[in-house]
Amino acid sequence: MSHACTDVAVDHVIFYAGQALDDLADFFVSVGFQLTPLGRHNSGSVNRLAMLKGQYIELMGFEPGTPTSVRPEIQSMAPGLNGIVAADPAGRVRRRQAHHFLPGVHLERPVDAPGVQGVASFTITRVTDGAPDVRTFMCRHHTPGLVWRDEWQLHANGALSIAGVWLATRHPRQLHESLQILFDVDGGADPTAYDAAGTLVGVVGEHQRASIVVRTQSIEPVTSLLRRAEVQHRQHGRRVEVPLPQPYAADLVFEAAA
Repeated sequence: MSHACTDVAVDHVIFYAGQALDDLADFFVSVGFQLTPLGRHNSGSVNRLAMLKGQYIELMGFEPGTPTSVRPEIQSMAPGLNGIVAADPAGRVRRRQAHHFLPGVHLERPVDAPGVQGVASFTITRVTDGAPDVRTFMCRHHTPGLVWRDEWQLHANGALSIAGVWLATRHPRQLHESLQILFDVDGGADPTAYDAAGTLVGVVGEHQRASIVVRTQSIEPVTSLLRRAEVQHRQHGRRVEVPLPQPYAADLVFEAAA
């Protein structure tokens, strides 16, 4: 397998839940993640986040009863691991490849939790002509202090960071092209995966399972937690695989940090 290396980091990955965000959040809590309080975007979507070191996992959806006219480009998607977002602190990639990006969209969500109140704001910039079943965009955080709170990065499973993301798609070539733009990679090397500042990002076919690999401090607390919670899992040495419930054709993998 050939890897293309880039210093453009993964900011976050997205699990889309449709109008069943509560169920997906309950699953992530059951496997040891602490989630942020419900956030409501000014665009109509809602989310909860599992904050990690410099990254996060976003569980995104819509409240029950939300009209399909609200963000229809997202509501038309199937639930799953279908979003990959690159960090955009200085706009270097967007300036260098401006013709590959749509105009930026400014979004906000109120933050109201013990010890922290304010409005988190950020700008997202989508890749032009991206794969229709996987969202690919850059995110520039204007208020990182309202997002990366130390108290939100404490997880019972010891989660530290995202080691890898494997995205399932019906359009592998199109997704590879989007990833090469997103992570500022020369496509001439024809890589099969991208080492994005320490997070491996790859593509699998639509009939394969997507997955996210989470580095954790130690694997023993993870397996103990999963057994107590009676969560189905498979252990292979210092690696534990946890299948997400239906309709998510994806696996959550815990991997002990070296």
